[in-house]
Amino acid sequence: METRRQVLSMLFSDIWGYSQLKNNDLYVKIQAFNQEFKRQFLNAENHCFCNTWGDAFFICSYDPLDLAEIALNLRDKFINTHWKRMGFPTEQSVRIGLHAQQVEIVIEDGIVKDIVGENVNATARIEPIVDPNEVFCSSTLFKLVTADPNLKFKGVALGKKPLAKNFGEMELYQLLRSDKMDVEIPKPIPKERSWHLPYPQNPFFTGRDEILDDLHAALSDDGTAALTQTQAISGLGGIGKTQIAIEYA
Repeated sequence: METRRQVLSMLFSDIWGYSQLKNNDLYVKIQAFNQEFKRQFLNAENHCFCNTWGDAFFICSYDPLDLAEIALNLRDKFINTHWKRMGFPTEQSVRIGLHAQQVEIVIEDGIVKDIVGENVNATARIEPIVDPNEVFCSSTLFKLVTADPNLKFKGVALGKKPLAKNFGEMELYQLLRSDKMDVEIPKPIPKERSWHLPYPQNPFFTGRDEILDDLHAALSDDGTAALTQTQAISGLGGIGKTQIAIEYA
């Protein structure tokens, strides 16, 4: 066994609110998700070490560009997974932190067995302060990935942020892809649509996904129905029946 000191790019991630899950079946589904991600996006060329426990990933790469791509793929897979359809009470969100610095690489028989050192601890302290479904990276890693002439990545400067567990401050960036499909702001302006209801749409409407899904299923039934057949939402006064109907429209 040997120990080698070298600069590595490091990723820590976890699921926001994971500790609130109480159903063992949901833990199993998280494990299956992690395994599927590894099969889809990790290979012998793009990383040198991967460890996972519970909901967390610790992934290292010799190439910061490869690790940045892994991080954004993980973010996108979380965003594009329909967690509530899988039985989760809410949509799940991931927090991902990246850093690049010298570490101690423990190697046995040519295989990386562990990554240790103070800079590993520093990387682990980025992830807890990341916004849900975002990737934050240190200025060190950001400079490495944006030095690429292909300009695959860009970022939003966040300034100096206090790291978790009183680990000091670090200058951070929100990491994004450079293509036009990965932008933070401005959001695309929706096209105007026809609106003939007697009430305006409520911009603060939230929740009620299950009711909206049931309503859509009832109105989308492929069975034969009269043209004048209607659906009604019933319930006590003041529970939001009108708002649900407006939101569905």
